[in-house]
Amino acid sequence: MDAAVMEYAVMNASKPPCRVLLVEDDPGNAGWTEDALHLFDCDVQVVTDGAAAAASVADGEFNVVLMDWHMPVMDGIAATHAIRAFEAQTHRPRTPIVAVTASVMPEEKQRCLDAGMDAVLSKPFMLDELEDVIDRWARAPRAGRRGIWTT
Repeated sequence: MDAAVMEYAVMNASKPPCRVLLVEDDPGNAGWTEDALHLFDCDVQVVTDGAAAAASVADGEFNVVLMDWHMPVMDGIAATHAIRAFEAQTHRPRTPIVAVTASVMPEEKQRCLDAGMDAVLSKPFMLDELEDVIDRWARAPRAGRRGIWTT
């Protein structure tokens, strides 16, 4: 483990744990992100498509969903629509959904937000950017998560 990774692990030891649904179809991206989330003391469930993401949210509660946009079976936009419809029908609290995408054009980011995602994290991202997402969307009290945030 290199010094920077060890420093992150020590700094995050006092933060409350969180539960993250990671929706990513690329095994390399999923593995790296999952390892990073474990450094932040997150319990991580990984699924590889939007249909599995919608089913996972229906079956459990997560502090945040990190949603890739471009995936097989059901993309992140359609999965977000399905999750928001489920939440409305069942009167469940809104789960923060953060798009994680290599699409960096402003209109593509806006499409994610228009679909009901709360924020956009652009790939490739740095460890501290992921930590900021977790701190803001998974660990902050619901009242403290106002507004849209993008990187």
